Amino acid sequence: MAGLYAISLPQPFYAPVFKSMNGGGTWSAVNTGLTATWVNALAIDPETPSTLYAGIYGGGVFKSTDGGAAWSALNAGLTTADVFAVAIDPATPITLYAGTNGGGVFAIQQITFHYQIYLPMALRG
Repeated sequence: MAGLYAISLPQPFYAPVFKSMNGGGTWSAVNTGLTATWVNALAIDPETPSTLYAGIYGGGVFKSTDGGAAWSALNAGLTTADVFAVAIDPATPITLYAGTNGGGVFAIQQITFHYQIYLPMALRG
């Protein structure tokens, strides 16, 4: 059975990622490597469901390639660490969009084994 993932309703500065491997019967936190745990958004790669992206308030964007067991930051180039939305481009799954608080929307592309973050695509007016 594939894993289910959820983020909790935010408590002050704490909204971790949870995973269930039994259809929601039990849940466990999967936050190793996250430098902040106020997770606002979660995206699951449709082609590789063990690859997850988290948008974190005060932490930026993080990626896990092992179903949440370990996370690594993808923040070089972001102008703010306050990320409130993440979405995988359905037409180009190597592109992840990160919506920030006041910094705009960023496109993050995986090119082989490194990432390129582009300047904000849109700014709030």
